[in-house]
Amino acid sequence: MPLSKSELEAFLEKPRLAHLATANTKGKPRVTPMWFKYERGVFYFSTRLHRVKGHHYKRNPFMAVSIATEERPYVAVCAFGKSEIIKENREEWLRRIAYRYGEKEKPG
Repeated sequence: MPLSKSELEAFLEKPRLAHLATANTKGKPRVTPMWFKYERGVFYFSTRLHRVKGHHYKRNPFMAVSIATEERPYVAVCAFGKSEIIKENREEWLRRIAYRYGEKEKPG
């Protein structure tokens, strides 16, 4: 059963692992558990472009993502599309993603 917009946003607000699927030029798939941030209909991830996901992106920017509960009743969100690299405010996005999964840095 599809989630309503508010149910979708509430589901994706929780710090669950996303499973990001990429493919190399020969179409060989690779799935990686990732931290993410969902905002205004967009999934944000971080990676290093010299790593496997970065190489896959450079050759084939189409990706898929799956986020699911681990308990019953199972709920899952799946999405796919063409990804893009965002370089503006990189450090801020890294913090926003990381804060979802742990304590914020303490000042001082």
